[in-house]
Amino acid sequence: MKFKSIAIKNFRNFSSINVNLSNRNVFFGLNDVGKTNFLYALRFVFDYSIRKNGFKLSDFYNSDDSNEIKITVEIDISDLDDQDSQKVIAKAGKSLSSNYKSVFIIAKSEKNEGNYDIILSWGDSCETADIIPQNSNRSDLDKLFEITYFDSNTDLDKLFKLAISSKKLLKRGEDDKTQLLDKVAEVNTEIEKLSSVNSFQETILSEIEKFDKNIKIKITSNDITIDPYKTLYPYIEKDNNSYYVSGDGMRKVMSYTLNKLLAQQTSTTKISLFLVEEPENHLHKSMLLKFSRILFDQKEMPYLFLTTHSSNLLTEMHDVNLIRIVSDKDVYSCLYNVPEEYEKLKRILNASLSEALFYNKVLLVEGPSEVALFDSLLTYKCQYKEKDMVILPVNGIAFEKYLSVLVSLNIQVFIKTDNDIDKNNRKLGLNRVKNLSKLMCKLKKDDNKYNEISQIEIIQDSKSDIRVNSTQLYSNNEHLVNLCNSIGVFLSKKDLENDLAEALGERLGELLNQDTIEKAVDFLQKKKLYNMVDLVEKLEDHDLKKIYEHNNFKVLRSFCGDVI
Repeated sequence: MKFKSIAIKNFRNFSSINVNLSNRNVFFGLNDVGKTNFLYALRFVFDYSIRKNGFKLSDFYNSDDSNEIKITVEIDISDLDDQDSQKVIAKAGKSLSSNYKSVFIIAKSEKNEGNYDIILSWGDSCETADIIPQNSNRSDLDKLFEITYFDSNTDLDKLFKLAISSKKLLKRGEDDKTQLLDKVAEVNTEIEKLSSVNSFQETILSEIEKFDKNIKIKITSNDITIDPYKTLYPYIEKDNNSYYVSGDGMRKVMSYTLNKLLAQQTSTTKISLFLVEEPENHLHKSMLLKFSRILFDQKEMPYLFLTTHSSNLLTEMHDVNLIRIVSDKDVYSCLYNVPEEYEKLKRILNASLSEALFYNKVLLVEGPSEVALFDSLLTYKCQYKEKDMVILPVNGIAFEKYLSVLVSLNIQVFIKTDNDIDKNNRKLGLNRVKNLSKLMCKLKKDDNKYNEISQIEIIQDSKSDIRVNSTQLYSNNEHLVNLCNSIGVFLSKKDLENDLAEALGERLGELLNQDTIEKAVDFLQKKKLYNMVDLVEKLEDHDLKKIYEHNNFKVLRSFCGDVI
């Protein structure tokens, strides 16, 4: 069974959208763009506890009930060997034709004497879907799916009592009851013997005897609870002491554990859907990393719908559908898998990529030296960190892996890369820029520029037996370079250090206490990050202005939105 899509019409902040889904989905975006509303759209379909109260006027887009709310979820059930597909077919089979591949589950509003009821239907097409019969507000859909909703502020005490009341989770035995009754009788007897109880009894008796000396009163205990489970609460054992679970972080972990265990009680008969809302609240980074491993484990949560603001929570993501919601209520999705060649670098790749997901503009660079310099330049020019912009080093991971995801999610991407050439005279940098530009055009569906870039041949020096010179190669292919620049992909004439030397001239040697420009470049390249940080700290405003305005660094002007 595979989730394929959700279509939402006239619901809350969504007028009409259709979004691809998978079995593990991550919704992200700025505050108040509709992440929680996505979860509630799913809950109005699958969660009886939410659906039973019907819609409210505020659930309608712009509070306008002249158009119905309609939420449609498509699920692929074509894999007949899959147990969950079999469960769906067993319940919905009468509403499916002989050539079904998917089941469409629809929840829509119906106005009824001032209220808004929810009508459920399902079938292998929206046009032929059958109404799902209700029985005391429950339906076959509720017998099929179980929603486990992780609120960002879970009531642990209420959840713990719910777990205790689950006879499957906390199995009560007759032997326990017999042993307990004997202990209760002993405790009750001891209570009767307490001097305070006897004194209380004598006081009452002396007053009663004023009415009738033949009346005898005995104060006894018979009400000590015989249900020990009602007195159970979670405590943490530490340093030979017990502490009630009161910290927000530990309460969150305990709540997750209880929710998951409760969901497992019905896993053989129902399909559990896990809706998790911003679990990062109150969790330390180390706990988030552990939580990430559990969340994206298919065995732990086979059907996951997660909202988050935390890049740390996504470090273990794999085979997930990334869904970005932006401020104008547009929605973009991208199916993301960790490439096999980066499986060992999964956390490094995901940590960098997931950080970029939460920005509108991303500048991809080779490594930390570029970050150190560009951060100083962009802070000087436009305070970029306050404008939803980020610089991201790829650190040896191919630019393409980031580009494919970010552009698909409508995040504006810029790239700056070195014009490197290997020992076999291969034009690595120029080829990289051309291929990245073609990929950018393909992702943006810009066929005209894709074809234009594809048709340009890289021009090399006429004599193939001599070593290719990076600067000459750059000059020979200036038309291709400029065309790539126009879509956000930029190439150094040679590399960062030489670009910087050309921009600053002798001033670079002066700042680094080197006799010549050549020695200054060598100095920067020996301990790249360390020496670059040292240089950045010495740059004055006029140096920053000169670098920013130099043609070698026009990527920064483009990134800031300046005309180049």
